Amino acid sequence: MVNFQTYETRRDYLLELIDKKHPLSRKQLADKFDCEAHAITRMINDLRYNKNQNIRYARSLQRYVLLPGSYDEKV
Repeated sequence: MVNFQTYETRRDYLLELIDKKHPLSRKQLADKFDCEAHAITRMINDLRYNKNQNIRYARSLQRYVLLPGSYDEKV
């Protein structure tokens, strides 16, 4: 079980990796964080809905990208 402080640290690090355009797929991120792939999806959804980060998955790049603006805005 991961405590809240560890979760916050991992989530912030995930955002930093996405922001720096680190080319990792969801599976690779799960391996890096030593967790399941669905946990990465949960962290990304948490960043989208609670932290209002505009994160999308780019199939052509095969990685998550951080777009300008907030998640609530229509891009």
